[in-house]
Amino acid sequence: MLKKIFVSSLLFMFICSRAFAIEIPLSGSVKSDKSGGSRIVFVDMERVFNSHPMAERFKAELKNFAKTRKEAIEEMIAQHDSMQGQIKDINIKIAEAQSSGDEAVLSELAGQLDAIQKSIEEQKNKIADLSKRTKLELTALEEKNSLEVLKDIEIVLKEVSKKHDAEIILDKQSVLCGSDSCEDITDTVIKKLQGR
Repeated sequence: MLKKIFVSSLLFMFICSRAFAIEIPLSGSVKSDKSGGSRIVFVDMERVFNSHPMAERFKAELKNFAKTRKEAIEEMIAQHDSMQGQIKDINIKIAEAQSSGDEAVLSELAGQLDAIQKSIEEQKNKIADLSKRTKLELTALEEKNSLEVLKDIEIVLKEVSKKHDAEIILDKQSVLCGSDSCEDITDTVIKKLQGR
């Protein structure tokens, strides 16, 4: 899911930059190098993102959150199933009371049946609500964590690009380079991110 959000946002930025013909430098205006062009370096953002130590911690955090919620929902479903079993038992007792003609027992059983059916409906609503909230909270947590990782990557990208005298950093997966002078800083960025 992190990969999907990240790739989608990169694709969106790429399409916008092409559609509106804008160039987004990391900071300030783009300067020309000695040959009259801008110094460009390339990075594999997906590989950098997946290699970031915080990304692994955040994946574990998301997994634990999802596991906890899944267990809670499974417990609620077990309670729901138990109430369904109670309805079957009451229906058997109702059939017995009808055959014996015991109106007092029928009345009491009808009240119990209504109460359990209301509880089952409430339980269904709780399960649906918790499932919906879980999806929303997982998405929000994933977005928050992804942004945190991306902000940290941006800081390192700026440092590394400055050391390589580069004004522009392009994602390797979005842009093809047709010359031998294309410098890939992916490994340098990944090394710099270790221990964060």
